Amino acid sequence: MSAQDLIRSFKHFVREEKLFSLDTHLLVAVSGGKDSTVLVHLLRELGYTISLLHCNFHLRGKDSDLDEQFVRDLASPHELKIHVTDIDLSTEALPQESVQMTARRLRYIHFEKILDEYYNYEAVIATAHQLEDSFETLLINFLRGTGLAGLKGIDPKYHNTVRPLLGSSRSEIAAFARERGIVWREDASNAGDAYLRNRVRHQLLPVFDELGLTTTVLVRNLRRLRSESSLLNSALASWAAEVVQRTGEETLVDRNYFDPMSAATTELLLRHSTPFAGPASPRSSTGRWLRSRVPDRYQGKTP
Repeated sequence: MSAQDLIRSFKHFVREEKLFSLDTHLLVAVSGGKDSTVLVHLLRELGYTISLLHCNFHLRGKDSDLDEQFVRDLASPHELKIHVTDIDLSTEALPQESVQMTARRLRYIHFEKILDEYYNYEAVIATAHQLEDSFETLLINFLRGTGLAGLKGIDPKYHNTVRPLLGSSRSEIAAFARERGIVWREDASNAGDAYLRNRVRHQLLPVFDELGLTTTVLVRNLRRLRSESSLLNSALASWAAEVVQRTGEETLVDRNYFDPMSAATTELLLRHSTPFAGPASPRSSTGRWLRSRVPDRYQGKTP
């Protein structure tokens, strides 16, 4: 495997998913790890205009500051614009939110602020999530319980964020780094199995490799699942337009529509029409309309 394999998979995925063009300004989220550092070198080699984004959560003491300095040093020789944000997670966490969830949420909030304040949304955010990251997400969602939406892995594009390495494997990224002599920062926490994602990575993924799962099959399967999920969402939106009424904090669903349906289909339609209100059953309601009140913390959100 060579650096050309990553270049080919990157170009193919960006073209297939219509993520961006060569004249798009990309704001690259860089942690200092292998994947994001390789993405910076790859984009520069291919002639893209880029700036760098980095969040310092100060979770690893001196190592967090060394990560920040590494990213600054990565930008400096090429005179790349860099935006560094310091975040204190202890004051920002929501109830029942893990450290990882808080960091992820705040990271995207701050990236969006930078996109707005400095670029007037005339750029897109690029992250370095790659193929195995998407597969790990699929497996984690499956373990926790999910539907088709959770089995499609990570979306290549979501709002103002693109993930151009989702069609590229870890081995392709490693080959590019090796040939180009790229150095990066290692996060020691990635080596242990304290987190579920690490256990999936270290214990489950090797089993799939042994069973013969190839990069080609994985890319194809995830693309099919994304397409089918998108098609299902379109169909559900058309259905909801006919039988769902939203009045401020309350959602009304015509319960007569469910009578001929199976329990599984009913559950799917209810999840889509009342995504923030929790489970409900039309069988236990009375009258024509099933009422579902949205909790205060979710009001204003769209399904």
